[in-house]
Amino acid sequence: MEEKRLAYSAHARDAIRERELESTWIVRTIRKPEWIMPDPRRPGVERRYRAIPEHGDRVLLVAVMKNPTKSA
Repeated sequence: MEEKRLAYSAHARDAIRERELESTWIVRTIRKPEWIMPDPRRPGVERRYRAIPEHGDRVLLVAVMKNPTKSA
């Protein structure tokens, strides 16, 4: 089964850079989260969580929108 391509919003790219997050942590959290919850304020958005052992077991939260529509 082919994995879907990931696209990052400008906000996500800024947060990744500012927080010095590794792309492998983000992909692992998206593809194999330890738990998932719906975002209470944004319909259609999931919050995916995973502890990152390489970062002191801190929990990473990645907000995921499936099939987002692009704006101009």
